[in-house]
Amino acid sequence: MVETRRIAFRKVTAQDPEMDKGDKVVTTRGVAGTRRLTYELTLTDGVQTGKRLVRQVVVKQPVTQILLVPTSTASTPTRTARAARTSRGTGRSGFGRGSGGWGSRGGCRWRCG
Repeated sequence: MVETRRIAFRKVTAQDPEMDKGDKVVTTRGVAGTRRLTYELTLTDGVQTGKRLVRQVVVKQPVTQILLVPTSTASTPTRTARAARTSRGTGRSGFGRGSGGWGSRGGCRWRCG
């Protein structure tokens, strides 16, 4: 027997000091993934009496949703904040592994100083 299950996406909030107070921008939209589960069923006289998971495959990895929020009370929109509000998500961002952002190993998490 084969079942398909949804894998929920994670939600991450990152702070941007160049954004205006009250603004929120989703830079990467979250997308659920899927997992295929294969079971071995045990039947006794035509009635299911057992179920054992024999294989588990991730068919589609979930995409983490990234929400940018301001860290300061800047009064005028900056170029970066305006661009972030008008850009469409590509599924990639400047944050993450290897970029020194919140997800990288060895980088600083919030303040480097």
